[in-house]
Amino acid sequence: MSKPVTVSCDASQCGLGAMLIQDNKPVAYASRSLTDAESRYANIERELLGVLFGFERFNDYTYGKHINVESDHKPLEMIVRKSLGCAPPRLQRMLLRLQKYDFSLKYIPGKDLIVPDMLPRATIKINTNNEVENDIECFVNMIIRNTSMSDRNLEQITEETSKDGTLQTLTRLIIDGWPDDKNEVTKEVFEYWNFRDELSNVNGIILKGEKIIIPASMRENMLNKLHEGHLGIEKTRKLARDSIFWPGINAQITDFISKYSVCLESRRSNTKKPMAESETPELPWMTVGIDIFYWNNNNYLIIVDYYSRYFEIARLENIQSWGFTHTVSSPHYHQSNGLAERFVQSVKKMLSKSKQDGKDPYIAMLKYRNMLLENLDSQAQLLMSRRLRTTIPTIKNRLKP
Repeated sequence: MSKPVTVSCDASQCGLGAMLIQDNKPVAYASRSLTDAESRYANIERELLGVLFGFERFNDYTYGKHINVESDHKPLEMIVRKSLGCAPPRLQRMLLRLQKYDFSLKYIPGKDLIVPDMLPRATIKINTNNEVENDIECFVNMIIRNTSMSDRNLEQITEETSKDGTLQTLTRLIIDGWPDDKNEVTKEVFEYWNFRDELSNVNGIILKGEKIIIPASMRENMLNKLHEGHLGIEKTRKLARDSIFWPGINAQITDFISKYSVCLESRRSNTKKPMAESETPELPWMTVGIDIFYWNNNNYLIIVDYYSRYFEIARLENIQSWGFTHTVSSPHYHQSNGLAERFVQSVKKMLSKSKQDGKDPYIAMLKYRNMLLENLDSQAQLLMSRRLRTTIPTIKNRLKP
């Protein structure tokens, strides 16, 4: 076993085939038919299933050794190099099963893979309990069941996807396979070409990795949901990037917010450079900033964790009931209370915008806490090690610690 080993794999619409090679000579052959469910897989899913089949069938020779893999499906070269989060659910599960193997995958034109191309076409249909299929389908169904939205919303996305002509064309390409040349792709789905290897159709919903592709008829409503927190352009983009997708979403978010009258009225003017902040503490709640602010005829207490930037507010009935005297940290220069003062301004804007819109301010604060910080996780993730559930559809796995 000191010599290099190659596994050459292929798949058709009815079967899988693999050949074990050493010194350019065949060592073993294997093939099997696809189940009814597997025959409905997207082309890239069948091809990766063929690779998984080859590794597991020849496990005695492939485990614990670097293996060269040959495939005539070029998108596989890209998908095996990407992170698991970029892959569709079925590919994720297959890639997870391949994690124990050490391999490099190389694209070989189909005309040069003669034997592997023949093997999946010469299978015998047999009825057996397919452990791989059951494992993959359980994982996919778990992803969809754990989507953080009601059954009604899930049904609505499925129904609108079935009515969307572009997404139905996309579905056919996902299942039947994309052409080799992007110039052969129709204009309506051309913008999906660059990430075609990340697309899948699961129970009527199209996913890009783990992100749900929203049908055109629901995108305006989704823009309104994304902007419930009045987070600004970049922050709203980050919020969307975490769970949903459609081509041009960033530009539409920019256009939507730049024309939103409530946000234009309360746009921040240029301010002086703030004072330098203290060092970030080692643990949550080790250092906190506290302040009292007045808004809409009410006094509020705000507390901010310096580690995670997570904040909470509480309305105060009376700020002197226990004999406390409110003294500012530095008269005539409130920026010296740094982080707390910054969040006072942010919270006041959220409260004011929510009041003008007639929306729940706590939804706005919830989305703010769930927003990814620059080069960091969100406030909720830093404090609680998990994301929070919002009105934006997302995968429930992402809500777990």
